[in-house]
Amino acid sequence: SLTKLSQNTTIEGRTADKAYTTKHIVIGMALNDATKSVRDVTFNVPILIERDAPPEPTLEKLSFSLINGDTAYEVKKNGTISGAVVIPSTYNGKPVTSIGASAFYGCRSLTEITIPDSVQSIGGTAFYDCSSLTEITIPDSVQSIGNSAFEYCSSLREITIPDSVQSIGNDSFSGCQFTTVNYTTSGTGYKFNNGTLTISSMTDRPAWYNANINPLVLEVVWNCQPTSIGISAFDGCSSLREITIPTSVTTIAYYSFSECISLTNITIPEKVSRIGQSVFSGCTNLSTVTIDSQYTYTNAGYSYEDCGELIAGAEVVYVKKTLTGTNWYLDDDELYTKVDNGNGYWKYTRTY
Repeated sequence: SLTKLSQNTTIEGRTADKAYTTKHIVIGMALNDATKSVRDVTFNVPILIERDAPPEPTLEKLSFSLINGDTAYEVKKNGTISGAVVIPSTYNGKPVTSIGASAFYGCRSLTEITIPDSVQSIGGTAFYDCSSLTEITIPDSVQSIGNSAFEYCSSLREITIPDSVQSIGNDSFSGCQFTTVNYTTSGTGYKFNNGTLTISSMTDRPAWYNANINPLVLEVVWNCQPTSIGISAFDGCSSLREITIPTSVTTIAYYSFSECISLTNITIPEKVSRIGQSVFSGCTNLSTVTIDSQYTYTNAGYSYEDCGELIAGAEVVYVKKTLTGTNWYLDDDELYTKVDNGNGYWKYTRTY
C-alpha cells in the first residue's frame, strides 16, 4: 500500500509537492510547473512523475465553424456563458485559429477565458461588454485584435499584448480601466511603453491615436512644449487618471479628452485662448476644474456655453481671482455658490 507523505516533502535535499512511499522507498512524486527534473535521488524501483494537467476545454459552452477552406475552426459561444471558459487548441483534429466577431458579446457573467496559442485573430466585439471578465492572456500567436474587441470590459485591470500583434482595431480597449499594461510600440512623435505615453511632438491629429493605444494609456510624459493639444489626442484614454496640460498650450482641439472616464481633475493653463467642442464630453468622473485662462472660445468661434460640458459635471470649479470678464458662466446663484478660497482663487461649488 502507498503512504502519502506531508506536503513539500524533502527527499535527499530536494522538495516535491507530493510524495508517496512503500516501505520507505519513494515510488512516485508529483511536480509543480517550476520543477523540471529530479536528480541525485537513488530509487530501487521506477518512479512515476505526474505534472499538473492543463485545464480541460469547456466544449459544451462553445460552438465551432470551419474557416480557411475547411482547414481550421473559428470559435464562438454556445448559449449562455458564465464563469471560466477554456478554448481548445484543436477541434475535430483541426486547429482553432480564430475567435469570431462578437464571439462572447455581452457575456457579463464571463469571469475568465483561456486562449490557446493556436489562435491568430480575435474578432471585432469578441468580448464586448464582458463586464465581469477579470483575467485574460493573449498568446504570442495572435496577430490581430478587431474593433471594440474588449470594449467595456470594465473589470479587466491588467493586459499584456505580445509583440506578435500587428494590428489593433478602433476602440479595442475603450471603457477598460487598466492599472497594468504590458505593451511597447512607437511612432512619429511618441513612444508607448507599459502604460506610459511619452510625447516628443504634437500634430493636429496625433499618430498615437491612429495606433489605437489610447485606452491603454496610464500616464503621459511631455518631452516637448506644444502650443496646442491635437484633435482627439487623448480621446478614450479611459484608464488615465491625471494629466497636466503644459503651460505653453494656447489651443485645445475638439474631442481632446473625450471619454476620459477615470479623469477626476483638470487645470486649464493661463495661455489657453481657444477650446474645441466636446473637449471633455463623457468625462463622467471629472469633478474638479481649475481655470487659469482669461478667455476661452471654441475653434468654431462660439462662446463657451456651446462646450459647457467642461464644467457641467464638475462639483467644484476654481477660477483665478485676477481674471476679469471670463465667459465660464459660473455666476449663477442657482447653480453655484461662490466663496473666496483664500489662495488666489474663487471657489465655485455646485448647489444641486
